[in-house]
Amino acid sequence: MFQSKFLLGVVVGFLMLGVIVGGFYGCGLAQEKQPAAPAEEPAEVPQPVAPPQVTPGDIVYQFADATEMQEFERLYAAKMAVNSRIAVLANYIAMERNNLDQIDAQIYLKYKFNLDPNKMYNLDRQSMVIAEVAPPPAQEEPQQ
Repeated sequence: MFQSKFLLGVVVGFLMLGVIVGGFYGCGLAQEKQPAAPAEEPAEVPQPVAPPQVTPGDIVYQFADATEMQEFERLYAAKMAVNSRIAVLANYIAMERNNLDQIDAQIYLKYKFNLDPNKMYNLDRQSMVIAEVAPPPAQEEPQQ
């Protein structure tokens, strides 16, 4: 897909920049507010929905004051922003896995073998072969 590692690095950098900037907006750290777009009048006016009835057994936490509740709202918004970014990244990973599956299918159709991602291969250009290479020997942990 990408012709050079530099181009891949640039694309990954822009993706990460987008994730970081999106996090600032999701957490409320970007202070500039966008004006609300004028709402179009719906053909039918929906009836207001009554808030759900809360019984004392349903309450999981009681805030001491408005400041504490605002802090919770800020943290909750940050959590939702992180969850949104995780979902975007998960979709990106799924898209890349699909690309990888398509490449593997093309390799199999044309060359009739599968490259095992857990093995190492060497493309010998002089003898025009692909050979499986033994993994490097495991280095022992230095003892203290």
